[in-house]
Amino acid sequence: MAEIKKYSYAVEGEIDGEKLVERVKALKNVADAKFENGTLTYFLPENADEYDVLVSSMEICTEMGAELIIGDDEEEKKEEVDVYEQCSSVEEIEENLEKEEKTAEGKADESAEFSSADRIVEAKKTLKKESLVRAIELAVAVAFMIAALFVPSSNSVISLKTIFSVLAFAVGGYEIFYSAIVGIFKKKIKNYDLIVTISCLFGAFFGYITEITVFIVIYAIADEVAKFADNLSAVTLDEIFYTGSVPLTLENGEKRSVEAVVKGDKFALERYDVVPADGVALTDGKVDAYRAEGVYEKLVKAGDKVLAGSVVLSDGLKFEAETTSKESALSKKKESFSERTEFLKRDGGKLFALDLALILASLVCCFVLPIFAENYAAELTSYVGICVSIMLTASFSLAAAIAAESVYRAVVVAKYRGIDFGAEKAFYTLANANSIVVRSSVLTENGTLKADSLGALKELYFDGAKNVTTEFDCAVEAEDKEKIDLVDKAFKGEKKVFAGGDGEVSFQREKTGEKVVIENGEIFMLPLAYSLAKKAVKREKRIKIISPIVKGACIIAAMFVPATILSPVYFACVSAAATLAFTLSAFSSASVKE
Repeated sequence: MAEIKKYSYAVEGEIDGEKLVERVKALKNVADAKFENGTLTYFLPENADEYDVLVSSMEICTEMGAELIIGDDEEEKKEEVDVYEQCSSVEEIEENLEKEEKTAEGKADESAEFSSADRIVEAKKTLKKESLVRAIELAVAVAFMIAALFVPSSNSVISLKTIFSVLAFAVGGYEIFYSAIVGIFKKKIKNYDLIVTISCLFGAFFGYITEITVFIVIYAIADEVAKFADNLSAVTLDEIFYTGSVPLTLENGEKRSVEAVVKGDKFALERYDVVPADGVALTDGKVDAYRAEGVYEKLVKAGDKVLAGSVVLSDGLKFEAETTSKESALSKKKESFSERTEFLKRDGGKLFALDLALILASLVCCFVLPIFAENYAAELTSYVGICVSIMLTASFSLAAAIAAESVYRAVVVAKYRGIDFGAEKAFYTLANANSIVVRSSVLTENGTLKADSLGALKELYFDGAKNVTTEFDCAVEAEDKEKIDLVDKAFKGEKKVFAGGDGEVSFQREKTGEKVVIENGEIFMLPLAYSLAKKAVKREKRIKIISPIVKGACIIAAMFVPATILSPVYFACVSAAATLAFTLSAFSSASVKE
């Protein structure tokens, strides 16, 4: 006898019910969904994580211009029913649900807040809102830039071409200029925005207004995409290690903020409250402990340990804190994760020094070389174009940061999926591996082959592994053993990693013992871990190789291509466009849907 759970929530606002149902059905673990009379209903298996589905449903409704209502007595229902295994369709399941449904006891109070999602959902809303506003601004800047490029030149002091250029320059670049000024007051040494601002003003003064406008608009778009990806990674990381943000109710009725929780505080937690610290349950209840322990639903009894980050699923739970929020196991995991991924946050100090030297050299040449010409003023203007192009190309060194950050985003995405890439050596060892040895203990259960084992092994080949073999470390039934006893295709230059061992799926380096851990221990996550690492490193290498080539080619072209053919400043725009392409390529690694 299988058990299915039905969850119903009211939806406030105009919304396309069919599209809503279609998107909710696509969520992980959702057996079925429907939308009737302003109420969204979805069905989940007994052990499915309702928290993730609920948060995703809230986000879907928000994106579609409506709001999913949580915590209202009249609008929120939760029912548990038994569904017999012989049911052949969702319709039959629904019929049984309607026959056997029973009202959940202890409905949430009218004023109850869904505290486990508030900061996360709000952060995502804010990020999308701010990014949308900036996207509109940049679209306007692009429109002005295109107009400036195609409007005919005029001899008048204030021409239409100049007006469009200035408008595009101001709308597209104001954030860059503001960042440059703030950097000065903060005494920020590595300030590329300041160099860009000075270079643009220098070029504009000598008449390269349209060219400068094109550059600053492209620069601003690349910068905004990079910022959005960074913020998205930060929100995702916050969601992974979330320990709550809304004040919780103590036993005496007082409110206590998560930051102020101390050892000995006793709470009367309500449904969907997030446990703020490690402690013990004072009453029986049920929690979603996936974030803290990797368990979707866990029954707890009085005296049982409850970890920070767990979400209360029962109607209430009395809890005593034994640590502060910062001292909790989940917070320590976040600190450990940050320390282990520090290798991806390189400051680029040496590259900045090299760029600065190149810029200063070009400035010196710009003012010195025209001395040897007959007409200093005319020759100076020509050299200024080359100088500005070199300055802008040199100052646009985002590519190096993008390469490292794209790997960091992939690491965050992996962590969201339950894959911990560990330290630098383990990550790059896995990414560069071309031969994978999978231990039989990961592929089987009680000697029998798991349903998804063969598919996982085949997928490893598709993801780039040249050799996939099995190492038998447990007893396997003869028929199943034959299926997974793969031929070892050893080859020159083979780089092996090992999957499995100690009851968890991991990649182990024999010499260092470092490993990449798949937290739920499931074999189907093995190809995903390998693919994420391999794609991230391939993307990083591609950017690091192509970027300096494009940059050097643009500087050489600016120096030797006659200005009568193409203004030298446009070659800086080509360099900026290439970096924008790198940024967009790396952006996909920030999405948890990758």
